Amino acid sequence: MSAGFMNLLHPRASEFLTLARGKSLKTGFILENGLTQQFSTMLELFQGAIFPQGSIHYKFNDNCEPAVFLAAFSNEDPGLSTIRNNFFNLDPNVVDADLGFPAQLDGTNLGGFEAAIPKSFAQGLKEGLERCGIEY
Repeated sequence: MSAGFMNLLHPRASEFLTLARGKSLKTGFILENGLTQQFSTMLELFQGAIFPQGSIHYKFNDNCEPAVFLAAFSNEDPGLSTIRNNFFNLDPNVVDADLGFPAQLDGTNLGGFEAAIPKSFAQGLKEGLERCGIEY
């Protein structure tokens, strides 16, 4: 995984993830509605984390070098649902009603979207892109 962020869930399996190469990898998950505590960790080389079945979880590599991780699942068909891809494929009216943002992000409305996310996240993203020499 190059520098970046990935959020997803596996509807049919729990996942055990181990960092096999790279400096570190931030991970976290949240279980379900009503259980709003986020569980997060910073994995270093050969450390692992578990993500319960169906939990929305993330992997965030904020280093400039790629991270390689190994994943094992509790089911041979864990399924994969990437939140960003699936959510923005919903009916645009549903997305707009849920987020209050346009259903499609492009060069004309990205600033409005950025203004709506927490400043610390937006700033961290910009700093990481600049540190790694990635144009945005």
